[in-house]
Amino acid sequence: MTGQAIRTRQELMQQHAAHAANIALLLRTPPEGEAARFRQQKTIDNLRNQMLDIDIQLMRHECAEGA
Repeated sequence: MTGQAIRTRQELMQQHAAHAANIALLLRTPPEGEAARFRQQKTIDNLRNQMLDIDIQLMRHECAEGA
């Protein structure tokens, strides 16, 4: 186990929503130049990967509650 504290379902959902809002903001902001487009896409990809990790943690919470 890593040093990261176990987060509550509510904290996970808040973080997921924040990432979704950040992605929406990035998609509304047109990048200027190829390098900026690359950085923007990399940031969006990283946020989506973090959202996927959060989804997995939420599913684990749900499974643990159902057990």
